[in-house]
Amino acid sequence: MLPAHAQEPTNGNLRPVVSWVTPMSTPTATVANGSVMFEVNANDPDGSISQVLFWYPDAQGRSRILAVVTKAPYRFTWWYAPNGVYTVRALAIDNKNLGMNSTPMDVYIGQPPSITSFSAAQ
Repeated sequence: MLPAHAQEPTNGNLRPVVSWVTPMSTPTATVANGSVMFEVNANDPDGSISQVLFWYPDAQGRSRILAVVTKAPYRFTWWYAPNGVYTVRALAIDNKNLGMNSTPMDVYIGQPPSITSFSAAQ
Protein backbone atom coordinates (compact mmCIF):
# COMPACT_ATOMS: atom_id res chain seq x y z
CA MET A 1 0.00 0.00 0.00
CA LEU A 2 1.63 3.22 -1.19
CA PRO A 3 0.09 6.66 -1.03
CA ALA A 4 -1.15 7.54 -4.52
CA HIS A 5 1.72 9.81 -5.58
CA ALA A 6 4.37 7.07 -5.35
CA GLN A 7 4.68 5.62 -8.84
CA GLU A 8 6.31 2.78 -10.72
CA PRO A 9 9.78 3.43 -12.18
CA THR A 10 9.73 5.35 -15.45
CA ASN A 11 12.34 6.53 -17.96
CA GLY A 12 15.17 4.75 -16.16
CA ASN A 13 14.54 6.53 -12.84
CA LEU A 14 15.69 4.28 -9.99
CA ARG A 15 13.72 3.90 -6.76
CA PRO A 16 15.08 5.47 -3.58
CA VAL A 17 16.48 3.19 -0.87
CA VAL A 18 15.13 3.45 2.69
CA SER A 19 16.05 1.53 5.87
CA TRP A 20 15.29 1.82 9.58
CA VAL A 21 17.76 3.31 12.05
CA THR A 22 15.47 3.60 15.08
CA PRO A 23 13.49 2.54 17.08
CA MET A 24 15.77 -0.35 16.09
CA SER A 25 16.74 -2.32 13.03
CA THR A 26 14.47 -5.26 13.92
CA PRO A 27 10.86 -5.40 12.70
CA THR A 28 9.25 -4.81 16.13
CA ALA A 29 9.58 -2.26 18.92
CA THR A 30 7.84 -1.88 22.28
CA VAL A 31 7.38 1.54 23.83
CA ALA A 32 6.00 1.86 27.34
CA ASN A 33 5.56 5.63 27.72
CA GLY A 34 3.58 6.46 24.56
CA SER A 35 6.32 8.43 22.78
CA VAL A 36 8.59 6.92 20.15
CA MET A 37 11.27 8.33 17.86
CA PHE A 38 11.49 7.06 14.29
CA GLU A 39 14.52 7.51 12.04
CA VAL A 40 15.45 6.10 8.65
CA ASN A 41 18.34 6.35 6.25
CA ALA A 42 17.15 7.31 2.78
CA ASN A 43 19.08 7.94 -0.43
CA ASP A 44 18.44 7.98 -4.14
CA PRO A 45 20.97 6.30 -6.44
CA ASP A 46 20.22 8.66 -9.35
CA GLY A 47 18.95 11.85 -7.74
CA SER A 48 17.97 13.18 -4.34
CA ILE A 49 15.33 12.60 -1.66
CA SER A 50 12.61 15.25 -1.64
CA GLN A 51 10.73 13.92 1.40
CA VAL A 52 10.13 10.97 3.70
CA LEU A 53 6.61 10.24 4.94
CA PHE A 54 6.17 8.18 8.12
CA TRP A 55 2.79 6.47 7.95
CA TYR A 56 0.65 3.52 9.01
CA PRO A 57 -2.58 1.94 7.72
CA ASP A 58 -5.54 2.38 10.06
CA ALA A 59 -8.18 -0.27 10.78
CA GLN A 60 -10.14 0.80 7.67
CA GLY A 61 -7.06 0.44 5.44
CA ARG A 62 -6.51 4.19 5.00
CA SER A 63 -3.01 5.63 5.11
CA ARG A 64 -2.45 7.79 8.20
CA ILE A 65 0.53 10.09 7.80
CA LEU A 66 2.38 10.70 11.06
CA ALA A 67 5.01 13.12 9.72
CA VAL A 68 6.61 14.47 6.55
CA VAL A 69 10.34 15.18 6.79
CA THR A 70 12.02 17.09 3.96
CA LYS A 71 15.70 16.98 4.93
CA ALA A 72 18.15 14.62 6.57
CA PRO A 73 18.25 13.36 9.21
CA TYR A 74 14.89 11.76 8.40
CA ARG A 75 13.47 11.46 11.91
CA PHE A 76 10.57 12.53 14.07
CA THR A 77 9.11 11.76 17.49
CA TRP A 78 5.51 10.63 17.85
CA TRP A 79 4.54 12.17 21.19
CA TYR A 80 1.62 10.82 23.25
CA ALA A 81 0.86 7.99 20.85
CA PRO A 82 -2.30 6.13 21.89
CA ASN A 83 -1.83 2.61 23.23
CA GLY A 84 -2.10 0.01 20.51
CA VAL A 85 -0.23 -1.81 17.79
CA TYR A 86 0.86 0.12 14.70
CA THR A 87 2.60 -1.09 11.55
CA VAL A 88 4.65 1.96 10.62
CA ARG A 89 6.45 2.46 7.32
CA ALA A 90 8.65 5.20 5.94
CA LEU A 91 8.05 6.20 2.31
CA ALA A 92 11.04 7.89 0.69
CA ILE A 93 10.15 9.99 -2.36
CA ASP A 94 12.83 11.16 -4.76
CA ASN A 95 13.19 14.37 -6.78
CA LYS A 96 11.26 12.75 -9.68
CA ASN A 97 8.31 11.75 -7.42
CA LEU A 98 9.18 8.04 -7.34
CA GLY A 99 8.72 6.40 -3.95
CA MET A 100 9.85 3.34 -2.03
CA ASN A 101 8.53 2.04 1.28
CA SER A 102 10.68 0.75 4.09
CA THR A 103 10.05 -2.66 5.56
CA PRO A 104 7.17 -2.49 8.05
CA MET A 105 7.99 -1.74 11.70
CA ASP A 106 5.47 -3.14 14.19
CA VAL A 107 5.31 -0.77 17.15
CA TYR A 108 3.58 -1.73 20.39
CA ILE A 109 2.61 1.37 22.38
CA GLY A 110 1.96 0.37 25.98
CA GLN A 111 2.34 -3.31 26.74
CA PRO A 112 3.06 -5.82 23.96
CA PRO A 113 0.61 -8.67 23.45
CA SER A 114 1.10 -11.39 26.03
CA ILE A 115 2.27 -14.82 25.04
CA THR A 116 0.64 -17.71 26.81
CA SER A 117 2.87 -20.71 27.35
CA PHE A 118 1.50 -24.18 26.99
CA SER A 119 2.82 -27.42 28.40
CA ALA A 120 2.62 -30.75 26.67
CA ALA A 121 -0.30 -32.93 27.68
CA GLN A 122 0.57 -35.74 30.08
